[in-house]
Amino acid sequence: MLDITKKYQTREGYPVRILAWDGPGQYPIIGIVEVDVGNKESRLETWTTDGYCYNGLPGSVDDLVPIIQVRVVYRNLYPSTNFMSPNFKTVDAAKASISGSHSYDGTIELTFHDNKLHEVKLV
Repeated sequence: MLDITKKYQTREGYPVRILAWDGPGQYPIIGIVEVDVGNKESRLETWTTDGYCYNGLPGSVDDLVPIIQVRVVYRNLYPSTNFMSPNFKTVDAAKASISGSHSYDGTIELTFHDNKLHEVKLV
């Protein structure tokens, strides 16, 4: 079952604007698939409550999939437990802020998907 608080796109990657979640019949989700945003080309589509398009079978390029919100931050690592690095938007900003008064171990990149930690790597 789809979550009405999330944003969706087609499996093929086209943006979708949901118009209704409570339409009639087997395909109650009604929306517009933005096929070519630049040329304002779109089409009306319907889906099941599980996000399957009109044929009701999984695997169609028109099925709905959630858009994952990705956020990346950088932090400097210091061996002292008394000093905590803030988050930085770029690795360059993180490295430019390295404090000379503290021993520096490296910089890590933290990747979050939908505000859940997904990956940590040394950069």
